[in-house]
Amino acid sequence: MRIISTLIAHVLALSVNLSALELCARSHVSDLPVELVKLTAVSGDLSPAEYLSNLSRLACANKKLSELLSTEVIVDLYYDHYKTRLGVQTCRRSGNTIAHLLAQHRKYQALNRLIDKCQADHNTTCLTTRNHAADSVFLTLLRYKSAKTHSTIFDNIFKWFLAQGHLEHNHASHDLMINSPELTKKLTAEQRSLLNAFDKAPPARPKLSQAFINAMEGDVTVFKKQKNILNKIKRRQKDVFDFTNQGFFKYNILHIAARNGHADYLKHLLSKAKARKYINSHNGHQATPLITAAKYGRIKCLSVLIESGADIEARDKENKTAILRAAGLGQLAAVIFLLDHGARIDIVSKGHGTILDIAERHNHAHIIDHFLKNKIVPNMIHGDPLASFAAFSNLPGLISKLKLNGYDIEERSHKDGSTPLIVASHHGCVAAVKMLIELGAHPCAVDNKGNSATSHTCNKQVKDSCAQKHWPQAVEISILLANAIKKKAKDISFDDKIRAYIMMKDNGFFEGAQIIAGCFDDGHRI
Repeated sequence: MRIISTLIAHVLALSVNLSALELCARSHVSDLPVELVKLTAVSGDLSPAEYLSNLSRLACANKKLSELLSTEVIVDLYYDHYKTRLGVQTCRRSGNTIAHLLAQHRKYQALNRLIDKCQADHNTTCLTTRNHAADSVFLTLLRYKSAKTHSTIFDNIFKWFLAQGHLEHNHASHDLMINSPELTKKLTAEQRSLLNAFDKAPPARPKLSQAFINAMEGDVTVFKKQKNILNKIKRRQKDVFDFTNQGFFKYNILHIAARNGHADYLKHLLSKAKARKYINSHNGHQATPLITAAKYGRIKCLSVLIESGADIEARDKENKTAILRAAGLGQLAAVIFLLDHGARIDIVSKGHGTILDIAERHNHAHIIDHFLKNKIVPNMIHGDPLASFAAFSNLPGLISKLKLNGYDIEERSHKDGSTPLIVASHHGCVAAVKMLIELGAHPCAVDNKGNSATSHTCNKQVKDSCAQKHWPQAVEISILLANAIKKKAKDISFDDKIRAYIMMKDNGFFEGAQIIAGCFDDGHRI
């Protein structure tokens, strides 16, 4: 039976290229040869995170593999396979790289080996990538460290990151959190001393006030009344109510308390009129404390801020409100809370993205499912259909989801009569064009000026047409449109076909023109 199982695993692993490593990991065959593991390790189309996870599961499958697939061997195999993608954000929801994931799950031995490999290959810049929350690997390392355990490997990693100080200073989030007592209290005395010395090294980081540190900690005891009236006045002014913007991100105490989820601290602050004056203050990214709380899913802080009069529709520098930021970071609970409190969902960001586009770009399917299944988002936003926004952003997955949930993918804009296919063609969004055609979009539909998708793609006289700005994409789209016209030839008038043919031929899109020429009958042969 064991021989048969092994043989099956061999055949499956060698014949199913897409998920060979995953099949091996799930097979639990007790005598799976390590050479087969190494072979399948480089033959699949797995993401870096899936690869490392499955390889680690294989190492734990039996004693033989655990000896042969040590942590060092696993990381070496991983590095050889993904060395050019180490800085890529492997987790689309959080933006974490593989180094972030190792630090988050306290896989210090593997992270240490990865650092050694990167150093030997002079490839350390891939370890300085930030995730969606602007946290570097170093900050993630400190954030998820256990306060009760200390190890030599962690100490080595800690010191290595400090030695890369010139790189870390380019990552603006560190002054906010690395100096935070909630992190430094988990370090040894030596590590705290090294970190303190690092902070003083040039280029010097902005100093944080005691009020800012108190807000970071969220210690409400600073609000307790002092018996000595002079101490009370001094402490409240210096240690509590300092609203100056500090650090690289220019947070004030409301921002940092909201970021760290200190709802009680916020409540104490906002009980005073002087604090409520700053409730809609902006940080360096023009974000308010409410937007900051939404980004990190701090529901209690959102509640305190809204009850205290925070503007739920305040915009940051990208024209995003709190609910758009929450959707972009996958904070479904925050999205629902803000919806329940009247947040608008017809906001369009500077990147011309709706709330669905923003969630789709960051792979937050649960956000999109919530909106679409409950029909929360209207089909039209500011006169343009949702499918047109998705087409502009080149999001074929979202277009498919809209169609699946009953939204019209051929709805015309109230402004210029353009269809989503025209929008995608005009902006050179090949993937969106392909998806719309697959879903049945009409290739010869025209806008209010009589221009079809073919005109917007091929006509060099149309302002900012695809042919003017994105020639390679225009060539590809012209072929897609020509094939769509050929496929629907019986349902498309002769005039529409001849217009498309002439448009492509006169503008140099000969392959598309040739395809259309083949769909004329004997009586109208070109």
